[in-house]
Parts: sequence; C-alpha cells; structure tokens
Amino acid sequence: MESVMRPAPFAAIAFVFPDMEEFGILPPVKWFDRIAENTSSICLWDQAGFVPPDLIPQTQIRLAYPTPVRLNGKSNAVTLLPQLSVPWMSEDCNEEDCYEFLSHLARSLKPYSQVWVTIKASDIYSKQGLLHATDAACVLVPASQEGILPSYEAIKSITLSGYFAPLGILQYASSEADLQEDYADRIKKVAKRFLTLDLVEAGVIFSSGGYEQPEKKDGSLGKRILELNARERDFLYCLFESVLYREK
Repeated sequence: MESVMRPAPFAAIAFVFPDMEEFGILPPVKWFDRIAENTSSICLWDQAGFVPPDLIPQTQIRLAYPTPVRLNGKSNAVTLLPQLSVPWMSEDCNEEDCYEFLSHLARSLKPYSQVWVTIKASDIYSKQGLLHATDAACVLVPASQEGILPSYEAIKSITLSGYFAPLGILQYASSEADLQEDYADRIKKVAKRFLTLDLVEAGVIFSSGGYEQPEKKDGSLGKRILELNARERDFLYCLFESVLYREK
C-alpha cells in the first residue's frame, strides 16, 4: 500500500446508470464529450460495459487489461478505458493477480484530471468498494415518468450505502419536448423530503448530443468537482484497500 499514489492525480466520479435498454439510452461514448469540457484530460472508464465491443478497437478487446483509447464522440474524441476483467471476482484469485490489475489501473488513469467510471444502478451494492472510492457521484435520470422511480431508488441506494461525497443528477432526454416536466426537480424534492439530501444538478444531455448547462452554475456538479480538494482525492488508495483487504 505504501507504493499507491496518494492523493490520486485525478478526481473520480461514479457515473450511475439505470437500465439502459428500458429507457433507450445511447452508449455514453456517443454523447459524453458534450459534458466533458476538456475531453483530452478526462477519461471515461466504462466498467459497466455500456459501450458495445464493435465500437472498441479489436486490439484492445484481446488484451487481458485494455488501455485507454480515443474514440469519436458527437463533436470531439472521447478517451475511453474499456471494461476491465476484475480478477478478485474469481474464487481462485490470488494477491499477485490483484496487484497486477491495480497497478495497470493506476498507470492507465494517471495522466487524467478526471475519471468518470460507469456503474449500473443494480450493481451499487456489489460494487460498493468502487463507488465509495470516488470523490463524487452522478446519477443519469431519464426524462420520463417511468424514469423517476428507478432514478430515485438508485439515489436512495447510494445514500443508504453510506456515501457522503457530492451526489448529482444529469437528465437524459431525447428532445426538448421531453422536458415539458422537470423530472429532475421532482426527484430533488423527494430526495430532500425523505432523505434530507440536497442533490446537485449537472444539466441535461440530449440523445442527439446536445447539452444544456444547469441554470445555477455556481452550485452545479461540475463546479463542485472542480472545487474538490486535490489533497483529499483518495480513489486509488481507497480502491486498493477495499480490494486487498476484502473479506475472503
């Protein structure tokens, strides 16, 4: 553990998604460049495996541990770290395998200022070590009546897991017509009432690739991420610790 970079050279953000197929959400590589102001210094680690294999170079897919690659987004290239095969999920995993994986992860992510790691809402508890290592979290909220409950349940699960870092919501809509009702505002009010939680807004992303900034930029999730104390970014150390000292 003495060799782990501490603090981490980047801010880590858990990017939590509801069921993508049910809500017709496009793979994030198609629109992530719209919310990342400087895509060259931000890496999207798609650990949830939302990006289809046919969008990723075959040379990466064949590697035991892929490395970050640049893929075309809507307007700009997106740096993507494809889904990694996690050795400690295997019963016969040994400590050497864990060190090899974690060392590769640290080398791959070191050059970036931000790392957004995708997590399925259904995996919040099974991926709790990964979630709790991050410096902030953002839940993607589908702009539909049907998306309110699963989005709130994801927020509730994150909160009840003991997560205390900033928690934001990013709306996902097909078009402006879907925003006739402010679904994010409804979720914020319910979270405030029942969880005493002040959610931070991250704006609206459109499936076409457009992006609408939050009305109050001063308190937005992007602003909160930039204001994170660099000395308190402990993603790598916390993740290493949760893996190496996990319950057998």
